[in-house]
Amino acid sequence: MKYTLPLLLVALFGCAATPSPDAKGVESDILADGSYDSFYDPTVHPLELGGTTGATIEYGTRYHAFDFDLYGDATVTLTTDAADPYVDTVVYLYREGESGWGSYIARNDDAPGLGLFSHLDEDLGAGHYRLMVKGYDRSVEGAFTLASTCTGEGCAAPVARECLFGSTFYELRHTDPRFTVEGRTPYTSVEGLSALRKLQILTAVRVAYTEVTDSTEALAAVDAGEVIHYDVVHAASGLRFAIWEYGAGDNSYGAIFADRSTEILAEINDGDFYECTLFTDDVTTTLPGEGEDCTPALGCAGTLRCNGYVAEAGSGKCISEAPLAGEGTDCGAGFPACGEGLICAGVAVDPAWGLCNPEWMRGTFTDATATAIADVATVERTLYAYGLATVTTDVEIDLALEHTYPGDLLITLINPVGTEAVVFDGEVDDFDSETITVSRALSAFPGDEDANGAWTLRVTDRVAQDVGTLQSWSLTLTSRWD
Repeated sequence: MKYTLPLLLVALFGCAATPSPDAKGVESDILADGSYDSFYDPTVHPLELGGTTGATIEYGTRYHAFDFDLYGDATVTLTTDAADPYVDTVVYLYREGESGWGSYIARNDDAPGLGLFSHLDEDLGAGHYRLMVKGYDRSVEGAFTLASTCTGEGCAAPVARECLFGSTFYELRHTDPRFTVEGRTPYTSVEGLSALRKLQILTAVRVAYTEVTDSTEALAAVDAGEVIHYDVVHAASGLRFAIWEYGAGDNSYGAIFADRSTEILAEINDGDFYECTLFTDDVTTTLPGEGEDCTPALGCAGTLRCNGYVAEAGSGKCISEAPLAGEGTDCGAGFPACGEGLICAGVAVDPAWGLCNPEWMRGTFTDATATAIADVATVERTLYAYGLATVTTDVEIDLALEHTYPGDLLITLINPVGTEAVVFDGEVDDFDSETITVSRALSAFPGDEDANGAWTLRVTDRVAQDVGTLQSWSLTLTSRWD
């Protein structure tokens, strides 16, 4: 605030007193809380968070509105300052709602340590916000600055992503040079189609007819009882897609799938693409090769297949389905070693006999995160196995931990279907120090339960007084087709 008396004292004595908030009177022109038009015709400024801007409070422009957007959760600070310490600012923060700005969500006048200036430090969510800056009373005039910071995921606007397939089915088929339609086949019957193709038809028809329950019903529901399959290739990457399109009330509907998947990548609705989940920046010109991580949407190079996809892991593994010489032959003690590209499955517990399976059917998964083992408590850590065949033949575990008395501990492993096996029992197993290492095959799991999915290590401290740390653990799983 500009005060006549303090300025006179400066002129008389050659020094200025620090402005005191205690000497102020009553705030003038308080904003009418809850009213959309409560801002007295402010001067509106766009605010880019993370910098410094400013304005001048003077006759005719006494109210300044600084508008900004957040796109998610963020922490925002807003601070006024001025060369003149008597430019006494008050700030009000609003979030726009359906009926306007409404009540302010934060206010500040005379922030501690800032004299007559203002400061807000707020945790906010997504929305459109307005910071109102005004003088404390009508005598306040002068230039001020507004500094802001923003931290959190909500500060930056999300980057618009381009659907790989463009915007319309017509353009993809006829004008988009990135795609080649290698085949167009109409179907009026599902006879002779694979289970995968039948499920693709059912899923695609449900875009328009949600009530159908199987592929035969799906065909009966669409115009002329006909669906059309398009075999489409993305030229740059070699990705192959299955598009199923049909008529529904003279409009074009359907869905796009990765060629060997039932996961919809985009819906066709009245000829336009909606609900796209595969974007241009997802696709590289080099597809993953054998043994590399993959997703069903992107697939694998050549004739390789993305196998054992687990959503929590975000991956499967690219495998070759071509049979290998010696695959399926006996192995183990007394048998010849398996050939190139094969491993002996089923011999971890009983080395006498197993079968030679492709080496991709074995995988090792590691958790190296050190985890505290609290006193009289249970801690769990989970690994997600992926890219294997369907069921386990061998389950081998390695772990390292430290505990001031390992005899307190019970350690178990739980497979994806909930079967639990004891790994270490301090009341039974031997130990001779506070450092425990376990490396063993577990025989408690039957050979017909899921290999891929969540494997959980559970460590329980059963007696008071001692604590420890699980340093790391890993699983080596060997699998087979069920």
